[in-house]
Amino acid sequence: EEEEGEDKLEMVHTFSGDPSLLGFAEHFCKGEGEFATFCQSALYECITHDKPAMLQAHIFLYTTLQALREAATSQGGRQSTAGLLPSSPSSAHGAGAGAGSSDTIR
Repeated sequence: EEEEGEDKLEMVHTFSGDPSLLGFAEHFCKGEGEFATFCQSALYECITHDKPAMLQAHIFLYTTLQALREAATSQGGRQSTAGLLPSSPSSAHGAGAGAGSSDTIR
């Protein structure tokens, strides 16, 4: 898994000279944690699809899902959003937007 992450980082250096993407890779894509793994995958996808501007949207969605998950679990027994949220942010990648959009967080 670590080797795969290193391959993705090397790809950034190979295919992008954008200093902001290189900086992002150096600061957020190193390591073995969930966020680092997510950042590696998001950066890889954005570069391979030639959509580097989408990286910000990926990070926004990740942090929003984390905040929703924390809000749902901090409400004790009231977890009305629990069924709407995937078990991990990386599994949310590609999930249909708008699912359960009529539910509100209390």
